[in-house]
Amino acid sequence: MRTTKGGEARGDQEAPTPNSHEAIAATRQDLCNHVDAVAVELGLLLDNQKKLSARVTSTESELKDLRSSLKELEGQGQPLNAKVWELEHQVEEAEG
Repeated sequence: MRTTKGGEARGDQEAPTPNSHEAIAATRQDLCNHVDAVAVELGLLLDNQKKLSARVTSTESELKDLRSSLKELEGQGQPLNAKVWELEHQVEEAEG
C-alpha cells in the first residue's frame, strides 16, 4: 500500500519495479543457498549418526565378549582360589 506525502494510505497497490524483481530474485537465491547449507548440515548429521550407531553396536559387542571372558575367568578362578588356599594351608602346616 502506498501513502501520500501526508502519510495517508492509498488504496492502489504499487506496481512491481525492476528493483523489486531483483530483490525478490536475490531473496529467493539467499533462501536457496540457505536450504542447500541446511541440507549439507543435515547430511553431515546423518553421517555422524550412522557412525555413532555403528560404534555403539561395536562397543556393545565388545562388552558382551568381555562379559563372557569375565565369566570364564570367574569360573577358572574358583579352582585357583581353592589351590591357593590348599598351598597356604600346606605352608602353615610346614611352618607349624
